[in-house]
Amino acid sequence: MGEGLPPYSEAPPAHKTLKGGSIPLIFDSPSNTVDTSFIEYSGPSLNGGSIPLTFSSTNGSTHKPHHEGRFPRSFGIYHSSGTSSDLVLAQRNHDPNPLFYVTTHNSWSSKPSVVLHSGGQCSSPQLATAKFVSFSSEVECSILAQSTGRTIISETMKKDRSQHACHYFTVPVGGNQTPERFEWKNSKGNEVRSLNGKSHGMKLVRVKTGEVVAAWAPPNSGTRKRGKMAFLNREVLGENFEIMTVVTILAIMEKARRGRGGGGAAAAAGAGAAAGGGGGC
Repeated sequence: MGEGLPPYSEAPPAHKTLKGGSIPLIFDSPSNTVDTSFIEYSGPSLNGGSIPLTFSSTNGSTHKPHHEGRFPRSFGIYHSSGTSSDLVLAQRNHDPNPLFYVTTHNSWSSKPSVVLHSGGQCSSPQLATAKFVSFSSEVECSILAQSTGRTIISETMKKDRSQHACHYFTVPVGGNQTPERFEWKNSKGNEVRSLNGKSHGMKLVRVKTGEVVAAWAPPNSGTRKRGKMAFLNREVLGENFEIMTVVTILAIMEKARRGRGGGGAAAAAGAGAAAGGGGGC
């Protein structure tokens, strides 16, 4: 009867009654560390059959599958073909299937300054928006419900003009959706250099812990690529954090583009917006 079981499992005694308690288990991890965890069972006595289980380790953490975020761990930001200011997020240059489309609208438009779409076309539903506040450095950032298009999270990114200048925002994170502050800071650190762009870029710091959770670097050369971004530690922060991180760096990039004298491109985009469109849409 036990011959069909793997060599590391021991056949349970026949008709043994389980009356609750803990079953010690050993989980082997890729790092060769051993996690002695338990299967907790507090239900009625069982004579055979299956047990409804909750996996929890001795330190109180819950075993979860590897985090698969809405965005890849790293991706490039490129100009969209045929437009003056729209962007696409993609794994490589001239990718025929970009991951996300980004439309931009001039201040003359009633539409948000930056729109992050949920797919690779400008016709894809809006995922998040950033609206530049007139005569201010503030940016109103919103995450939208895919089913209704209504705003579900709205935060304002502000600029700290102190000695350690940064752009900061707050977003609910983790399973409890606790609001936390994050800061985009100029950086020449290893996180930026690892993106193989220019040596100076930006890093996103989780203020609560001081850890760097994302980075962005402009390209060394080329007219189409606008930069590369990477998440460095996002597993416990959640999807809203990811979306807000992407839309805020896009807003910072667009503000910088306009500040560098992208007036001609902005005017072209604004003319399209005034006619009812915006950017390439």
